[in-house]
Amino acid sequence: MDQVDALMIEHSIPAGRVYRAPDMLEDPHFRAREAIIEVETERFGPLKMQSSFPKLSATPGSVRRPAPSVVGQHNAEVYGELLGLGEAELAAMAQQGVI
Repeated sequence: MDQVDALMIEHSIPAGRVYRAPDMLEDPHFRAREAIIEVETERFGPLKMQSSFPKLSATPGSVRRPAPSVVGQHNAEVYGELLGLGEAELAAMAQQGVI
């Protein structure tokens, strides 16, 4: 593979390797760029996943938390705390099948 990469570069042919997951985890460039990170999940424990992309110096992205492990896990926070909806409004929306 290294020979093919070298030939592509030598002849100015845009190309890149197609990686399997184990290849990505072992690649020094992926490691240096922190392209694969480990996130703690409720359901699976530590889980390797892709980091934010692209990496920007002035406004670097990050993964704050994994996806919810249960559908609707953050409903109370979003509807109550962020949107300020009360119990009666939430009950009415639930009754109508909105939430």
